[in-house]
Amino acid sequence: MEKSLNLKLGGFDGLHWISANAHYPKDVRLEAQQFQDNGALASQLSDAIRVAKRMLQAGANPTVRLSWPIKHKLDSNAKLGKLIEKARANWKKSKAERKPQTTVTVTKTSKAKPTLKRLLRLMKHDYITDQCDEVEEIEQLVTELGDLSGIQDGEWPKIDKFESPRLLGCLLEAGLNPEITDKGGNSLLSQCVMHPDSIDLLIEHGVDVDRRSGRDNGTALMRATWMGDEECVQRLLDAGANPTLEFTSFAKVMLEMDEEMTEIIESARTGWNRKKPRKKPAKKSVVRKQKK
Repeated sequence: MEKSLNLKLGGFDGLHWISANAHYPKDVRLEAQQFQDNGALASQLSDAIRVAKRMLQAGANPTVRLSWPIKHKLDSNAKLGKLIEKARANWKKSKAERKPQTTVTVTKTSKAKPTLKRLLRLMKHDYITDQCDEVEEIEQLVTELGDLSGIQDGEWPKIDKFESPRLLGCLLEAGLNPEITDKGGNSLLSQCVMHPDSIDLLIEHGVDVDRRSGRDNGTALMRATWMGDEECVQRLLDAGANPTLEFTSFAKVMLEMDEEMTEIIESARTGWNRKKPRKKPAKKSVVRKQKK
Protein backbone atom coordinates (compact mmCIF):
# COMPACT_ATOMS: atom_id res chain seq x y z
CA MET A 1 0.00 0.00 0.00
CA GLU A 2 1.37 3.41 -0.97
CA LYS A 3 2.26 5.99 1.60
CA SER A 4 2.75 9.72 1.16
CA LEU A 5 5.90 11.34 2.41
CA ASN A 6 5.36 14.99 3.32
CA LEU A 7 8.39 17.27 2.86
CA LYS A 8 8.27 20.87 4.02
CA LEU A 9 10.57 23.41 2.43
CA GLY A 10 12.81 25.22 4.91
CA GLY A 11 12.09 28.92 4.94
CA PHE A 12 9.41 28.57 2.27
CA ASP A 13 5.67 28.18 2.53
CA GLY A 14 4.62 25.13 0.58
CA LEU A 15 4.54 21.32 0.60
CA HIS A 16 6.15 18.97 -1.88
CA TRP A 17 4.71 15.47 -2.07
CA ILE A 18 6.45 12.25 -3.00
CA SER A 19 4.18 9.27 -3.50
CA ALA A 20 6.08 6.15 -2.55
CA ASN A 21 5.68 2.94 -0.58
CA ALA A 22 7.73 1.97 2.42
CA HIS A 23 10.50 0.59 0.21
CA TYR A 24 10.61 3.59 -2.18
CA PRO A 25 9.70 2.02 -5.56
CA LYS A 26 11.31 3.24 -8.80
CA ASP A 27 8.21 5.03 -10.00
CA VAL A 28 8.70 7.89 -7.61
CA ARG A 29 6.39 10.77 -8.53
CA LEU A 30 7.64 14.20 -7.48
CA GLU A 31 5.15 17.02 -7.59
CA ALA A 32 7.46 19.99 -7.15
CA GLN A 33 7.75 23.37 -8.82
CA GLN A 34 10.97 24.64 -7.33
CA PHE A 35 13.61 23.81 -4.75
CA GLN A 36 14.96 26.49 -2.41
CA ASP A 37 17.67 26.43 0.25
CA ASN A 38 17.35 23.28 2.35
CA GLY A 39 14.86 21.98 -0.21
CA ALA A 40 13.41 18.54 -0.59
CA LEU A 41 16.65 16.98 -1.81
CA ALA A 42 18.71 18.59 0.96
CA SER A 43 16.23 17.32 3.54
CA GLN A 44 16.62 13.73 2.38
CA LEU A 45 20.40 13.57 1.92
CA SER A 46 20.84 12.87 5.61
CA ASP A 47 18.56 9.81 5.44
CA ALA A 48 19.99 7.64 2.73
CA ILE A 49 21.74 7.59 -0.62
CA ARG A 50 18.91 5.50 -1.97
CA VAL A 51 16.36 8.23 -1.22
CA ALA A 52 18.63 10.81 -2.82
CA LYS A 53 18.87 8.71 -5.99
CA ARG A 54 15.11 8.37 -6.16
CA MET A 55 14.64 12.13 -5.78
CA LEU A 56 17.31 12.87 -8.39
CA GLN A 57 15.54 10.53 -10.77
CA ALA A 58 12.30 12.38 -10.06
CA GLY A 59 13.90 15.68 -11.15
CA ALA A 60 15.12 17.23 -7.90
CA ASN A 61 17.65 20.04 -8.42
CA PRO A 62 21.05 19.06 -6.97
CA THR A 63 22.52 22.54 -7.51
CA VAL A 64 20.55 24.28 -4.73
CA ARG A 65 22.61 25.81 -1.96
CA LEU A 66 22.85 23.35 0.90
CA SER A 67 22.78 24.21 4.57
CA TRP A 68 25.80 23.60 6.78
CA PRO A 69 24.50 20.32 8.33
CA ILE A 70 23.90 18.82 4.88
CA LYS A 71 27.32 19.98 3.64
CA HIS A 72 28.85 18.32 6.70
CA LYS A 73 26.99 15.13 5.85
CA LEU A 74 28.40 15.19 2.32
CA ASP A 75 31.93 15.73 3.61
CA SER A 76 31.61 12.76 5.94
CA ASN A 77 30.10 10.47 3.30
CA ALA A 78 32.34 10.25 0.22
CA LYS A 79 29.91 8.07 -1.71
CA LEU A 80 27.06 10.49 -1.12
CA GLY A 81 29.31 13.41 -2.06
CA LYS A 82 30.32 11.77 -5.37
CA LEU A 83 26.67 11.10 -6.12
CA ILE A 84 25.72 14.74 -5.69
CA GLU A 85 28.74 16.08 -7.62
CA LYS A 86 27.94 13.79 -10.54
CA ALA A 87 24.29 14.81 -10.39
CA ARG A 88 25.27 18.49 -10.42
CA ALA A 89 27.49 18.04 -13.47
CA ASN A 90 24.73 16.19 -15.32
CA TRP A 91 22.18 18.83 -14.31
CA LYS A 92 24.29 21.70 -15.65
CA LYS A 93 25.02 19.80 -18.85
CA SER A 94 21.39 18.96 -19.50
CA LYS A 95 20.35 22.52 -18.67
CA ALA A 96 22.79 23.88 -21.25
CA GLU A 97 21.44 21.47 -23.84
CA ARG A 98 17.86 22.38 -23.01
CA LYS A 99 18.52 26.13 -23.24
CA PRO A 100 16.14 27.40 -25.88
CA GLN A 101 17.54 29.49 -28.69
CA THR A 102 16.10 32.95 -28.62
CA THR A 103 14.71 34.04 -31.94
CA VAL A 104 14.41 37.71 -32.70
CA THR A 105 11.37 38.60 -34.73
CA VAL A 106 11.48 41.97 -36.42
CA THR A 107 8.06 43.44 -36.95
CA LYS A 108 7.66 46.31 -39.32
CA THR A 109 6.15 49.29 -37.55
CA SER A 110 3.48 50.98 -39.52
CA LYS A 111 4.45 54.55 -40.36
CA ALA A 112 2.24 57.14 -38.71
CA LYS A 113 -0.03 58.90 -41.15
CA PRO A 114 0.96 62.54 -41.72
CA THR A 115 -1.72 64.79 -40.26
CA LEU A 116 -1.96 68.43 -39.20
CA LYS A 117 -2.86 67.23 -35.72
CA ARG A 118 0.45 65.39 -35.46
CA LEU A 119 2.31 68.45 -36.73
CA LEU A 120 0.71 70.71 -34.14
CA ARG A 121 1.54 68.20 -31.43
CA LEU A 122 5.21 68.16 -32.45
CA MET A 123 5.29 71.97 -32.52
CA LYS A 124 3.99 72.19 -28.97
CA HIS A 125 7.13 73.45 -27.21
CA ASP A 126 7.93 76.50 -25.12
CA TYR A 127 11.31 76.94 -26.78
CA ILE A 128 12.27 75.90 -30.33
CA THR A 129 15.69 76.33 -31.90
CA ASP A 130 17.44 74.87 -34.95
CA GLN A 131 19.15 72.40 -32.60
CA CYS A 132 15.93 70.82 -31.30
CA ASP A 133 15.67 67.06 -31.87
CA GLU A 134 12.24 67.35 -33.49
CA VAL A 135 13.23 69.83 -36.22
CA GLU A 136 14.13 67.20 -38.82
CA GLU A 137 11.05 65.14 -38.00
CA ILE A 138 8.82 68.22 -38.35
CA GLU A 139 10.45 69.18 -41.65
CA GLN A 140 9.84 65.66 -42.99
CA LEU A 141 6.24 65.79 -41.84
CA VAL A 142 5.74 69.22 -43.47
CA THR A 143 7.11 67.82 -46.72
CA GLU A 144 4.65 64.92 -46.57
CA LEU A 145 1.72 67.20 -45.77
CA GLY A 146 2.59 69.66 -48.50
CA ASP A 147 0.02 72.35 -47.63
CA LEU A 148 -0.37 74.01 -44.22
CA SER A 149 -2.89 76.63 -45.26
CA GLY A 150 -5.59 74.66 -43.46
CA ILE A 151 -4.26 75.60 -40.02
CA GLN A 152 -6.60 78.21 -38.53
CA ASP A 153 -6.16 80.92 -35.89
CA GLY A 154 -6.31 79.40 -32.42
CA GLU A 155 -5.11 76.00 -33.60
CA TRP A 156 -1.45 77.00 -33.63
CA PRO A 157 0.29 76.01 -30.36
CA LYS A 158 1.65 78.48 -27.84
CA ILE A 159 5.41 78.90 -28.31
CA ASP A 160 7.14 81.29 -25.96
CA LYS A 161 10.36 81.54 -28.01
CA PHE A 162 10.38 80.37 -31.62
CA GLU A 163 14.07 80.80 -32.51
CA SER A 164 14.39 78.50 -35.51
CA PRO A 165 14.48 80.41 -38.81
CA ARG A 166 15.21 77.11 -40.55
CA LEU A 167 11.95 75.55 -39.37
CA LEU A 168 10.01 78.79 -39.77
CA GLY A 169 11.10 79.04 -43.40
CA CYS A 170 9.98 75.46 -44.01
CA LEU A 171 6.56 76.16 -42.50
CA LEU A 172 6.05 79.39 -44.46
CA GLU A 173 7.04 77.76 -47.73
CA ALA A 174 4.44 75.08 -47.08
CA GLY A 175 1.72 77.70 -46.81
CA LEU A 176 1.50 78.48 -43.11
CA ASN A 177 -0.29 81.79 -42.63
CA PRO A 178 2.38 84.31 -41.47
CA GLU A 179 -0.33 86.19 -39.59
CA ILE A 180 -1.60 83.12 -37.73
CA THR A 181 -2.29 83.42 -34.00
CA ASP A 182 -1.86 80.77 -31.34
CA LYS A 183 -4.36 79.57 -28.74
CA GLY A 184 -3.56 82.62 -26.62
CA GLY A 185 -4.12 85.04 -29.47
CA ASN A 186 -0.40 85.79 -29.90
CA SER A 187 0.83 86.45 -33.42
CA LEU A 188 3.52 84.36 -35.06
CA LEU A 189 5.73 87.45 -35.20
CA SER A 190 5.48 87.90 -31.43
CA GLN A 191 6.65 84.30 -31.02
CA CYS A 192 9.67 84.95 -33.26
CA VAL A 193 10.90 88.30 -31.88
CA MET A 194 13.99 86.69 -30.32
CA HIS A 195 15.69 85.87 -33.63
CA PRO A 196 16.47 88.58 -36.22
CA ASP A 197 16.48 86.11 -39.14
CA SER A 198 12.99 84.92 -38.20
CA ILE A 199 11.81 88.53 -38.10
CA ASP A 200 13.22 89.07 -41.60
CA LEU A 201 11.43 85.98 -42.90
CA LEU A 202 8.06 87.13 -41.60
CA ILE A 203 8.57 90.65 -42.89
CA GLU A 204 9.36 89.21 -46.32
CA HIS A 205 6.01 87.43 -46.14
CA GLY A 206 4.24 90.71 -45.49
CA VAL A 207 3.32 90.61 -41.81
CA ASP A 208 1.99 93.69 -40.08
CA VAL A 209 4.82 94.71 -37.73
CA ASP A 210 2.49 96.90 -35.67
CA ARG A 211 -0.20 94.31 -35.17
CA ARG A 212 -1.38 94.03 -31.58
CA SER A 213 -2.00 90.55 -30.26
CA GLY A 214 -2.11 88.43 -27.15
CA ARG A 215 -3.68 88.94 -23.79
CA ASP A 216 -1.82 92.21 -23.17
CA ASN A 217 -2.64 93.49 -26.68
CA GLY A 218 0.98 94.45 -27.34
CA THR A 219 3.02 94.64 -30.51
CA ALA A 220 6.06 92.60 -31.47
CA LEU A 221 8.26 95.63 -30.76
CA MET A 222 6.94 95.91 -27.21
CA ARG A 223 7.63 92.24 -26.58
CA ALA A 224 11.13 92.52 -28.02
CA THR A 225 11.93 95.48 -25.74
CA TRP A 226 11.04 93.71 -22.51
CA MET A 227 12.77 90.55 -23.75
CA GLY A 228 15.90 92.71 -23.92
CA ASP A 229 17.17 91.80 -27.39
CA GLU A 230 18.55 95.03 -28.87
CA GLU A 231 19.35 93.48 -32.26
CA CYS A 232 15.78 92.26 -32.72
CA VAL A 233 14.37 95.58 -31.55
CA GLN A 234 16.48 97.40 -34.12
CA ARG A 235 15.43 94.93 -36.83
CA LEU A 236 11.77 95.67 -36.10
CA LEU A 237 12.39 99.41 -36.11
CA ASP A 238 14.19 99.14 -39.45
CA ALA A 239 11.17 97.23 -40.78
CA GLY A 240 8.93 100.17 -39.88
CA ALA A 241 7.62 99.28 -36.41
CA ASN A 242 6.07 102.31 -34.77
CA PRO A 243 7.81 103.15 -31.46
CA THR A 244 5.31 105.87 -30.62
CA LEU A 245 2.41 103.51 -30.07
CA GLU A 246 1.16 103.35 -26.50
CA PHE A 247 3.15 100.65 -24.70
CA THR A 248 1.37 98.17 -22.47
CA SER A 249 1.72 98.67 -18.73
CA PHE A 250 4.06 95.69 -18.41
CA ALA A 251 6.19 96.84 -21.36
CA LYS A 252 6.46 100.29 -19.78
CA VAL A 253 7.69 98.90 -16.47
CA MET A 254 10.26 96.66 -18.17
CA LEU A 255 11.43 99.51 -20.39
CA GLU A 256 12.02 101.78 -17.38
CA MET A 257 14.27 99.09 -15.87
CA ASP A 258 16.53 98.95 -18.94
CA GLU A 259 18.37 102.22 -19.57
CA GLU A 260 19.99 101.14 -22.83
CA MET A 261 16.71 99.92 -24.26
CA THR A 262 15.02 103.13 -23.15
CA GLU A 263 17.61 105.17 -25.08
CA ILE A 264 17.00 103.08 -28.22
CA ILE A 265 13.22 103.55 -28.04
CA GLU A 266 13.44 107.26 -27.23
CA SER A 267 15.82 107.82 -30.13
CA ALA A 268 13.50 105.89 -32.41
CA ARG A 269 10.54 107.98 -31.27
CA THR A 270 12.38 111.17 -31.99
CA GLY A 271 13.35 110.00 -35.45
CA TRP A 272 9.80 108.79 -36.09
CA ASN A 273 8.29 112.15 -35.23
CA ARG A 274 10.76 113.92 -37.52
CA LYS A 275 9.86 111.69 -40.43
CA LYS A 276 6.16 112.06 -39.76
CA PRO A 277 4.75 114.25 -42.53
CA ARG A 278 3.13 117.43 -41.37
CA LYS A 279 -0.36 118.16 -42.48
CA LYS A 280 -0.57 121.05 -44.86
CA PRO A 281 -2.93 123.81 -43.71
CA ALA A 282 -6.24 123.85 -45.52
CA LYS A 283 -6.46 126.50 -48.19
CA LYS A 284 -8.93 129.27 -47.51
CA SER A 285 -11.50 129.48 -50.13
CA VAL A 286 -11.69 133.02 -51.53
CA VAL A 287 -15.11 134.02 -52.65
CA ARG A 288 -14.94 136.80 -55.21
CA LYS A 289 -17.79 139.14 -55.57
CA GLN A 290 -19.09 139.40 -59.01
CA LYS A 291 -19.30 142.90 -60.40
CA LYS A 292 -22.72 144.10 -61.19
